[in-house]
Amino acid sequence: MNKTKTKMPMMARGLVFGLLVLLPLPSDAQGPRADGDAPDYGEALAAPSGSGTMLLTLDICRAMALRNNKQMSVAKMKQELSAYKRKSARTEYLPKVNAVGGYVWMSRDISILNDDQKSTMSNMGTNAATSLQNALGPLASVLPAATQAKVAQDLTAFAGALNQIGAGIVEGFRTDTRNMMGGAVTVT
Repeated sequence: MNKTKTKMPMMARGLVFGLLVLLPLPSDAQGPRADGDAPDYGEALAAPSGSGTMLLTLDICRAMALRNNKQMSVAKMKQELSAYKRKSARTEYLPKVNAVGGYVWMSRDISILNDDQKSTMSNMGTNAATSLQNALGPLASVLPAATQAKVAQDLTAFAGALNQIGAGIVEGFRTDTRNMMGGAVTVT
């Protein structure tokens, strides 16, 4: 028990002596840093001894501890992070503009009617006249020749008129969709 009591004060003295007296200085304590600032260690350093070590005062040790403290570095990083978050939050008040555009060229028109429907509509009168001639064929044979000629002429005129109406309907459904452009701009 006596040995432990005498060893503790001896160890404590050795630790204090090692920390305060024999610690070598870091590279920036020997002169100005790369950024041009002189190190701030409080009191002036003692002259270097022949072994390359310098005597450190309590103020110098405190300054080194503050500079190398990890908690202080974390606090500084948190402060910078909050500044960046504030900056980011300010940008939420600015309007956001989005623009989209497009252009498409097609070799054929896009149509609501297919080719068979277009043909049927354009020849609507011819188809109707042919159906009427086939249905009235047995009756037309009993009619005099002049009346038959007049009916044929009227059916041809009727077919032409219906063909024009059908062509007008097809043209009404025609769209110029070979060159298509579209665009949108949104501001939010």
